[in-house]
Amino acid sequence: MIKMVWNKVSLKFGFVFSSPFSRSEYRVTGFSFWVVMLLLSSCDTVRILGWNKANVDDYKKFPYAIVGRDSSAVPSSLLTLHNHSLLRMPVAMNGDTSSLDAFLMARQTTAWLVSRSDTLVSEYYAPGWDSSSLLTSFSIAKSFVGTLVGIALTEGAIRSVDQPVTDFLPWLIHPEMNRVTLRHLLNMRAALDFDEGYSSLFSPMPKLYYGRNTRAQVEKSSLKGVPGFEYEYQSLCTQLLSMSLESATGSSVSDYLETRLWHPLGMESDALWSRASNSDSTVKSFCCLNMVGRDYIRFGLLWMNRGMWYGRRVIPEVWVAETLSDTLNSKDSRGYSYSHQWRIMPDGAMFAKGVLGQYLWINPSLRLVIARFGKTEADTDWVKVFRQVEESFVFEGSKNSL
Repeated sequence: MIKMVWNKVSLKFGFVFSSPFSRSEYRVTGFSFWVVMLLLSSCDTVRILGWNKANVDDYKKFPYAIVGRDSSAVPSSLLTLHNHSLLRMPVAMNGDTSSLDAFLMARQTTAWLVSRSDTLVSEYYAPGWDSSSLLTSFSIAKSFVGTLVGIALTEGAIRSVDQPVTDFLPWLIHPEMNRVTLRHLLNMRAALDFDEGYSSLFSPMPKLYYGRNTRAQVEKSSLKGVPGFEYEYQSLCTQLLSMSLESATGSSVSDYLETRLWHPLGMESDALWSRASNSDSTVKSFCCLNMVGRDYIRFGLLWMNRGMWYGRRVIPEVWVAETLSDTLNSKDSRGYSYSHQWRIMPDGAMFAKGVLGQYLWINPSLRLVIARFGKTEADTDWVKVFRQVEESFVFEGSKNSL
């Protein structure tokens, strides 16, 4: 956000602007003021400053590709048997305890859904939101891209995930990119010269998110280290991955999602996948997939059932097994293992997450899927919340067996 200011001491104009991804503010006056005004001539810079912080309504600002539901078919049934006592269960966090519904409301949760054994047992929406509301994925979209890569591999569109990215994107400018494989991109071990940081106005991440020409930014991808050597979370990895997928399949990633997942799963609503601009039709695959809450649950149920959907194999078994195998020792900032665009846990649970506290939690052994969406992560360890929900089901099950 930009605020014009007048410096009474130096008698110079200036302004204060806040970073689009943080609470930091920057004061610019004097010569720097005119330098920044020159930078503002860039449409991307105007977008970054004008639209300010990323939020859950950003999908309304961007053009989009439609991932259409199968209008000729009835949406797949999602059994609903709401257990209202679940929202009254106690949740403990940072020394305080409250009921789950109060906990969710206090943390600006917009949607909360829980499925147990293929049945939707809990569904909460904040005022102004309901089951038809589009919920933005942010980085949960990465897990959809990883899933599509596994499908394309089995179909033969991709020969091997150890193929270099330049097999698919020969137009990348820097020759050293031929050292980066799809496997490196899948597991965030590509060593790209890309700063994921959200605090700086001039970081490449805000440009990737708000910029008008995604392809132009991607084609300049370069390295800062040795691919495969270490883990570093970089959204550019997923963007390169999806564009490679498009080249391999001859289909846009949105169309491929529609035919390989949306129709087979009988999703109940169209999804919108944000694009950079009207002049660049590239889908922002590292984020920005928008759908209703129950369709997130369907995707979670697919993974809970190890890629099977009502007797049909949708995700290859070998891809499911490989995704759940922690073989690379890739750890995110909180110590969770990262594999094929998912976080995985030692007990077989897995989850996808977005920057503002979007979560899709899956525990196959407990037959449990949880989706949480909100306006902020609210300084909350949501994995601990999901574990407490799991414990409530285990406790309830032990009571019923007595």
